[in-house]
Amino acid sequence: KFTEDDAGNGVLWLICLYLIAAYIRKYGIPFFSSLKKSLACYVFGAVAMFVSLLIMRFVYFRLDAFGESINFGYHYNHILCLFASVALFYAVKHWQLKDGTVSRLIGKVAPYTFGVYLLHEHILVRYEWVKWLKVTPTENMVLFLAALIWKCLLVLVAGIVLDWLRSLV
Repeated sequence: KFTEDDAGNGVLWLICLYLIAAYIRKYGIPFFSSLKKSLACYVFGAVAMFVSLLIMRFVYFRLDAFGESINFGYHYNHILCLFASVALFYAVKHWQLKDGTVSRLIGKVAPYTFGVYLLHEHILVRYEWVKWLKVTPTENMVLFLAALIWKCLLVLVAGIVLDWLRSLV
């Protein structure tokens, strides 16, 4: 079972990510040499992931192929997800923020953002918060997107507040 694909949720993928991060720290990846290049690679990776999922869904519904692996593109250990993640990391690394209100706010909030990840991606909560906040598609796409953005911001703020409260303990 150690070598089975667990969608990137297991120790084997954690070890791979650790080794990739160690390589990046020691040698870097010259390909991601600028903010523009890193952002372009991130957008390419995200769009390629989306398009590959559309193609897989098209084939799935036409030919009844892929079965359970139709959602593979959403997994943490998908190559396009890894590529887009590394590109986004480099984009943030190259992003030069001028000193000011925004940079001070980011500096104060950043230590507490891990709580957002823990809150919304915990295996027992991942699919529940969508139900709790009643995130359901509606006929009006604009209203749905506005509600979705509002609810995502609510999860973001809740995660930051919970992690801030944890830091006080």
